[in-house]
Amino acid sequence: MVLNIRMSQDMLAGVIFMAIGAAAYWFGSDLDTGNAADMGAGYVPHALAGIIFGMGAFMSLRSIWLSSPAVGSVNLRPIVFVLASCAAFALLLMKSDSCSPARYRFSSRCLECGVPALST
Repeated sequence: MVLNIRMSQDMLAGVIFMAIGAAAYWFGSDLDTGNAADMGAGYVPHALAGIIFGMGAFMSLRSIWLSSPAVGSVNLRPIVFVLASCAAFALLLMKSDSCSPARYRFSSRCLECGVPALST
């Protein structure tokens, strides 16, 4: 049996999932995990990181034995334009002073009935 390892879409997705799982585990490594009876702050993040990493490993191993489409070329123009438009919108919003938190205050009368309302 000859294994043909090539960069397919499933292999790339598996590698990306494994990288996300490893990064999540590393970023949450300073949190106390605890155990099932006494869960710490890092119990669920570590479990989710392990699940994501395991799913990525499964996808990568599956792509070795099953055929899937090859990774195509990436068109960067739409990605650049969407990111640039989001950045321009954020900059214009900050310059217009319409998203300043000091401009809004909570009305104490509406907070008494439990409905948070913003007044200008």
